Amino acid sequence: MNPNIILQSVFLFLTIGVFTSYAQKSTIAGSITGIGKSPIQFRYVKDGKRQVDTVFAVNDHFKYSPKGSDDSTLTMLFATSGYLRLWVEPGEVTVSGSFDHPFRLRLKGGKENALVDQYNAAIDWKYDELANGKPDSVRSKLEKEKEVKTRAFIQSHPSSRMAAELLYWQSMYNDAELATHETLWQAFTPAVRASKQGIKLSQRLNAVRNQPVPGKSAPDFTIPDVSGSPVSLADFKGKYVLLDFWGHWCGPCVRAFPALKALHDRFANKMTIVGIAAESKNDRDKWVNMIKENNLNWVQLSELEADNGKVNQTYNIAAFPTYFLVDKAGKVVSKSNAIQDIESAIDSIEDLK
Repeated sequence: MNPNIILQSVFLFLTIGVFTSYAQKSTIAGSITGIGKSPIQFRYVKDGKRQVDTVFAVNDHFKYSPKGSDDSTLTMLFATSGYLRLWVEPGEVTVSGSFDHPFRLRLKGGKENALVDQYNAAIDWKYDELANGKPDSVRSKLEKEKEVKTRAFIQSHPSSRMAAELLYWQSMYNDAELATHETLWQAFTPAVRASKQGIKLSQRLNAVRNQPVPGKSAPDFTIPDVSGSPVSLADFKGKYVLLDFWGHWCGPCVRAFPALKALHDRFANKMTIVGIAAESKNDRDKWVNMIKENNLNWVQLSELEADNGKVNQTYNIAAFPTYFLVDKAGKVVSKSNAIQDIESAIDSIEDLK
């Protein structure tokens, strides 16, 4: 089992956009066997604020009228299991299926939803079924096949924001295909490149292109610590620095605390550990309590912008935890999602023996 938490776990679900023009009314109508009269939440961001609307199904049916969204996305969240992100396009969008299989819902209504349904049936669901119960070696081969099929699908739909969103998530999981992803990006129509999805994708590709890697300088930053005082990476020049990108909500991050404590105690005079937490403003107290409860007595910082912080983007943090070992001159020595790799890198450095 991969110990890393991939940002937003969205690899299980397809992200698609919501219609934001108010000239035509949009409606989401659902017919989901077994949903009964359960509540359904619709989550979105409007005017920079997260919003939640709730409707109740009646006899397995529900209807919802979207109120707009900054980034054109809407998440439909079920009370007991699963969620689906979808486009809301002009007119009526229908969602159908079974409550027993919330990740196999069918969509109709609008160009983007048609493409989503096509992709789900032909690629996403198909490869999930093929990989189910197979050994890791077979699953890995199937995953590579799925990537190839997905890139071909993206290439076939250069005027689709849904395709741009797919490419965004492809780029999240495979930095090595940067050149291919950039070629696909260039093939999108100007309208798609200028859309919210296109802009997000462009920023992502730029982050991959310029990310710090071993041998390159670690970008400087200034972030407030727990008390609100600004702390910069440059403050520690002349010492080794271990950057720990984590979050209070991240199980593997928390399980690595004992190893980090051991490193802190062992190299206190030669190496500084700097925690950089992906926390929202609303979760500040949870972050602070996690630090206190676990006695994390090294530098702790957070932009309080969740995983959208500038430093997270600059360092291309796509999984948690992520560690960077930086040398005394400010260059990256090692990058890994596994604390064991960082321990090995530290043990190989003469200055730290």
